[in-house]
Amino acid sequence: MGENKTDMRFMTRDAIKYLAIVAMTLDHVAYIFLEPQSLLYRLFLCIGTFTGPVMIYFLIEGYFYTHDVRGYAKRLLLFALLSQLPFSLAIGGFFGNMLFTLLICLGVLYVHDHVTDGGLRKLLYVLLFFASLFTDWNFLSVPLVLFLRPAFHPATSRFYVDPAEQRRGMLKCVAYFLLVSCLTKGMFEGLTEALGMVLGFVCIAYFYNGQQAATHRKFHKYFFYIYYPVHLLVLWALHAM
Repeated sequence: MGENKTDMRFMTRDAIKYLAIVAMTLDHVAYIFLEPQSLLYRLFLCIGTFTGPVMIYFLIEGYFYTHDVRGYAKRLLLFALLSQLPFSLAIGGFFGNMLFTLLICLGVLYVHDHVTDGGLRKLLYVLLFFASLFTDWNFLSVPLVLFLRPAFHPATSRFYVDPAEQRRGMLKCVAYFLLVSCLTKGMFEGLTEALGMVLGFVCIAYFYNGQQAATHRKFHKYFFYIYYPVHLLVLWALHAM
Protein backbone atom coordinates (compact mmCIF):
# COMPACT_ATOMS: atom_id res chain seq x y z
CA MET A 1 0.00 0.00 0.00
CA GLY A 2 3.00 2.35 0.02
CA GLU A 3 4.73 4.08 2.90
CA ASN A 4 2.60 5.79 5.48
CA LYS A 5 3.91 8.58 7.70
CA THR A 6 0.72 9.44 9.58
CA ASP A 7 0.08 5.99 11.07
CA MET A 8 -3.61 6.17 10.16
CA ARG A 9 -3.83 2.71 8.64
CA PHE A 10 -5.40 0.82 11.52
CA MET A 11 -8.12 -1.11 9.66
CA THR A 12 -7.60 -4.67 8.46
CA ARG A 13 -9.25 -6.09 5.37
CA ASP A 14 -11.67 -8.02 7.57
CA ALA A 15 -12.65 -4.95 9.59
CA ILE A 16 -13.60 -3.09 6.41
CA LYS A 17 -15.47 -6.14 5.14
CA TYR A 18 -17.53 -6.23 8.34
CA LEU A 19 -18.43 -2.57 7.80
CA ALA A 20 -19.49 -3.57 4.29
CA ILE A 21 -21.67 -6.35 5.73
CA VAL A 22 -23.42 -3.88 8.04
CA ALA A 23 -23.94 -1.46 5.13
CA MET A 24 -25.32 -4.29 2.96
CA THR A 25 -27.73 -5.36 5.69
CA LEU A 26 -29.05 -1.80 6.10
CA ASP A 27 -29.49 -1.58 2.33
CA HIS A 28 -31.54 -4.78 2.30
CA VAL A 29 -33.57 -3.66 5.31
CA ALA A 30 -34.47 -0.51 3.37
CA TYR A 31 -35.60 -2.47 0.30
CA ILE A 32 -37.61 -5.02 2.27
CA PHE A 33 -39.15 -3.03 5.14
CA LEU A 34 -39.07 0.72 4.49
CA GLU A 35 -41.16 3.05 2.38
CA PRO A 36 -39.24 4.68 -0.49
CA GLN A 37 -40.47 8.09 0.63
CA SER A 38 -38.98 7.81 4.12
CA LEU A 39 -35.79 9.55 5.21
CA LEU A 40 -34.49 6.32 6.78
CA TYR A 41 -34.91 4.53 3.45
CA ARG A 42 -32.79 7.15 1.70
CA LEU A 43 -30.17 7.07 4.49
CA PHE A 44 -29.84 3.28 4.38
CA LEU A 45 -29.46 3.31 0.60
CA CYS A 46 -26.73 5.93 0.88
CA ILE A 47 -24.89 3.73 3.38
CA GLY A 48 -25.54 0.62 1.30
CA THR A 49 -23.40 1.76 -1.62
CA PHE A 50 -20.39 1.29 0.66
CA THR A 51 -20.59 -2.46 0.06
CA GLY A 52 -20.34 -3.04 -3.68
CA PRO A 53 -17.10 -1.18 -4.43
CA VAL A 54 -15.43 -2.47 -1.25
CA MET A 55 -16.25 -6.07 -2.14
CA ILE A 56 -15.09 -5.54 -5.72
CA TYR A 57 -11.83 -3.98 -4.53
CA PHE A 58 -11.10 -6.87 -2.18
CA LEU A 59 -12.07 -9.37 -4.87
CA ILE A 60 -9.33 -7.86 -7.06
CA GLU A 61 -6.88 -8.07 -4.17
CA GLY A 62 -7.96 -11.64 -3.44
CA TYR A 63 -7.45 -12.56 -7.08
CA PHE A 64 -3.77 -11.68 -6.78
CA TYR A 65 -3.30 -13.30 -3.40
CA THR A 66 -4.97 -16.61 -4.20
CA HIS A 67 -2.99 -19.58 -5.43
CA ASP A 68 -6.10 -21.17 -6.94
CA VAL A 69 -8.24 -18.87 -9.10
CA ARG A 70 -10.40 -21.78 -10.23
CA GLY A 71 -11.05 -22.72 -6.62
CA TYR A 72 -11.95 -19.10 -5.89
CA ALA A 73 -14.38 -19.10 -8.82
CA LYS A 74 -15.94 -22.42 -7.75
CA ARG A 75 -16.47 -21.08 -4.22
CA LEU A 76 -18.16 -17.95 -5.53
CA LEU A 77 -20.35 -20.01 -7.87
CA LEU A 78 -21.36 -22.46 -5.12
CA PHE A 79 -22.43 -19.76 -2.69
CA ALA A 80 -24.03 -17.72 -5.47
CA LEU A 81 -26.25 -20.71 -6.29
CA LEU A 82 -27.01 -21.30 -2.61
CA SER A 83 -27.87 -17.62 -2.15
CA GLN A 84 -30.10 -17.17 -5.18
CA LEU A 85 -33.36 -18.45 -3.67
CA PRO A 86 -32.94 -16.41 -0.44
CA PHE A 87 -32.05 -13.37 -2.59
CA SER A 88 -35.08 -13.80 -4.84
CA LEU A 89 -37.42 -14.31 -1.89
CA ALA A 90 -36.11 -11.30 0.02
CA ILE A 91 -35.39 -8.79 -2.74
CA GLY A 92 -37.66 -10.01 -5.51
CA GLY A 93 -37.03 -9.72 -9.22
CA PHE A 94 -35.39 -12.11 -11.65
CA PHE A 95 -31.73 -11.17 -11.48
CA GLY A 96 -28.62 -12.69 -9.97
CA ASN A 97 -27.33 -11.91 -6.51
CA MET A 98 -24.12 -10.07 -5.64
CA LEU A 99 -22.03 -13.25 -5.60
CA PHE A 100 -22.82 -13.80 -9.27
CA THR A 101 -21.67 -10.21 -9.81
CA LEU A 102 -18.38 -10.93 -8.07
CA LEU A 103 -17.94 -14.10 -10.13
CA ILE A 104 -18.30 -12.03 -13.31
CA CYS A 105 -15.77 -9.54 -11.91
CA LEU A 106 -13.36 -12.41 -11.37
CA GLY A 107 -13.89 -13.37 -14.99
CA VAL A 108 -12.98 -9.83 -16.08
CA LEU A 109 -9.70 -10.09 -14.17
CA TYR A 110 -8.92 -13.47 -15.66
CA VAL A 111 -9.60 -12.19 -19.19
CA HIS A 112 -7.45 -9.12 -18.55
CA ASP A 113 -4.46 -11.22 -17.53
CA HIS A 114 -4.79 -14.26 -19.80
CA VAL A 115 -6.30 -13.14 -23.12
CA THR A 116 -3.55 -11.58 -25.18
CA ASP A 117 -5.55 -10.79 -28.33
CA GLY A 118 -6.84 -7.24 -27.91
CA GLY A 119 -9.95 -7.71 -30.04
CA LEU A 120 -10.97 -10.93 -28.31
CA ARG A 121 -10.33 -9.36 -24.90
CA LYS A 122 -12.65 -6.44 -25.69
CA LEU A 123 -15.32 -8.82 -27.00
CA LEU A 124 -15.15 -10.84 -23.77
CA TYR A 125 -15.40 -7.64 -21.73
CA VAL A 126 -18.57 -6.75 -23.62
CA LEU A 127 -20.02 -10.22 -23.07
CA LEU A 128 -19.21 -10.11 -19.36
CA PHE A 129 -20.73 -6.63 -19.12
CA PHE A 130 -23.87 -7.95 -20.83
CA ALA A 131 -24.00 -10.87 -18.38
CA SER A 132 -23.62 -8.45 -15.46
CA LEU A 133 -26.79 -6.62 -16.56
CA PHE A 134 -28.74 -9.57 -15.16
CA THR A 135 -27.10 -9.39 -11.72
CA ASP A 136 -26.95 -7.03 -8.76
CA TRP A 137 -24.81 -3.90 -9.39
CA ASN A 138 -25.48 -4.53 -13.07
CA PHE A 139 -24.18 -1.48 -14.97
CA LEU A 140 -21.46 -0.80 -12.42
CA SER A 141 -19.44 -3.92 -11.65
CA VAL A 142 -17.42 -4.55 -14.84
CA PRO A 143 -16.35 -0.91 -15.34
CA LEU A 144 -15.37 -0.66 -11.66
CA VAL A 145 -13.05 -3.65 -12.04
CA LEU A 146 -11.41 -2.13 -15.12
CA PHE A 147 -10.99 1.24 -13.38
CA LEU A 148 -9.42 -0.26 -10.23
CA ARG A 149 -7.25 -2.98 -11.83
CA PRO A 150 -4.37 -0.71 -13.03
CA ALA A 151 -3.42 0.12 -9.43
CA PHE A 152 -2.42 -3.49 -8.70
CA HIS A 153 1.13 -4.57 -9.56
CA PRO A 154 1.59 -8.28 -8.83
CA ALA A 155 4.53 -8.77 -11.21
CA THR A 156 7.01 -6.83 -9.08
CA SER A 157 9.18 -8.46 -6.40
CA ARG A 158 6.24 -8.19 -4.00
CA PHE A 159 2.54 -7.44 -4.39
CA TYR A 160 2.10 -3.69 -4.55
CA VAL A 161 -0.78 -1.23 -4.93
CA ASP A 162 0.22 2.10 -6.45
CA PRO A 163 -1.46 4.85 -4.34
CA ALA A 164 -1.71 7.36 -7.20
CA GLU A 165 -3.23 4.78 -9.57
CA GLN A 166 -5.52 3.63 -6.77
CA ARG A 167 -6.91 7.12 -6.17
CA ARG A 168 -7.25 7.71 -9.91
CA GLY A 169 -9.21 4.49 -10.31
CA MET A 170 -11.44 5.30 -7.36
CA LEU A 171 -12.20 8.76 -8.77
CA LYS A 172 -13.16 7.14 -12.08
CA CYS A 173 -15.45 4.73 -10.20
CA VAL A 174 -17.20 7.56 -8.36
CA ALA A 175 -17.57 9.62 -11.55
CA TYR A 176 -19.01 6.64 -13.43
CA PHE A 177 -21.36 5.82 -10.53
CA LEU A 178 -22.58 9.43 -10.49
CA LEU A 179 -23.15 9.38 -14.23
CA VAL A 180 -25.13 6.13 -14.18
CA SER A 181 -27.09 6.92 -11.01
CA CYS A 182 -27.98 10.48 -12.00
CA LEU A 183 -29.16 9.33 -15.43
CA THR A 184 -31.22 6.41 -14.10
CA LYS A 185 -32.44 7.72 -10.73
CA GLY A 186 -32.10 11.49 -10.80
CA MET A 187 -29.61 14.05 -9.57
CA PHE A 188 -30.50 13.95 -5.87
CA GLU A 189 -30.51 10.16 -5.61
CA GLY A 190 -27.30 9.85 -7.60
CA LEU A 191 -25.42 12.38 -5.48
CA THR A 192 -26.59 11.03 -2.14
CA GLU A 193 -26.05 7.36 -2.97
CA ALA A 194 -22.50 8.10 -4.09
CA LEU A 195 -21.63 9.02 -0.49
CA GLY A 196 -21.43 5.38 0.61
CA MET A 197 -19.06 4.56 -2.24
CA VAL A 198 -16.86 7.54 -1.36
CA LEU A 199 -16.77 6.44 2.28
CA GLY A 200 -15.78 2.90 1.27
CA PHE A 201 -12.94 4.15 -0.89
CA VAL A 202 -11.77 6.53 1.85
CA CYS A 203 -11.56 3.59 4.28
CA ILE A 204 -9.41 1.65 1.80
CA ALA A 205 -7.22 4.52 0.58
CA TYR A 206 -6.45 6.09 3.96
CA PHE A 207 -7.17 3.58 6.73
CA TYR A 208 -6.57 0.10 5.27
CA ASN A 209 -3.26 -1.39 6.44
CA GLY A 210 -3.13 -4.11 3.77
CA GLN A 211 -3.42 -6.93 6.31
CA GLN A 212 -5.87 -9.59 7.35
CA ALA A 213 -7.12 -10.01 10.89
CA ALA A 214 -4.40 -11.62 13.00
CA THR A 215 -6.57 -14.51 14.26
CA HIS A 216 -9.48 -16.71 13.13
CA ARG A 217 -8.69 -16.11 9.47
CA LYS A 218 -10.72 -19.04 8.16
CA PHE A 219 -13.77 -17.81 10.08
CA HIS A 220 -13.40 -14.32 8.60
CA LYS A 221 -12.86 -15.81 5.13
CA TYR A 222 -16.12 -17.75 5.11
CA PHE A 223 -18.31 -15.52 7.27
CA PHE A 224 -19.54 -13.35 4.40
CA TYR A 225 -20.33 -16.34 2.20
CA ILE A 226 -22.50 -17.82 4.96
CA TYR A 227 -23.94 -14.55 6.26
CA TYR A 228 -25.14 -13.45 2.83
CA PRO A 229 -27.86 -16.10 2.24
CA VAL A 230 -28.67 -16.48 5.95
CA HIS A 231 -29.42 -12.80 6.57
CA LEU A 232 -31.57 -12.70 3.43
CA LEU A 233 -33.59 -15.66 4.67
CA VAL A 234 -33.99 -14.04 8.10
CA LEU A 235 -35.13 -10.72 6.62
CA TRP A 236 -37.55 -12.49 4.29
CA ALA A 237 -39.00 -14.54 7.18
CA LEU A 238 -39.42 -11.44 9.34
CA HIS A 239 -41.16 -9.61 6.52
CA ALA A 240 -43.46 -12.57 5.87
CA MET A 241 -44.59 -12.81 9.50
